[in-house]
Amino acid sequence: MESLASILLLLNAMGLQNPENKIERPIQVPQRERIIRSHKIIRQFHKSDSNPSQRRGNR
Repeated sequence: MESLASILLLLNAMGLQNPENKIERPIQVPQRERIIRSHKIIRQFHKSDSNPSQRRGNR
């Protein structure tokens, strides 16, 4: 769970540090939508982590 929280914090920090994103996107992005996007990214990280172990098992 700590890794999930750290990734969320990193994503939030990156979003805050990029002023260009605020100009491109409307600031009124629903909180729920943001959370869903971040969870999708986290799932991608977890999939990439779990793939090598599955490949070893297939051999």
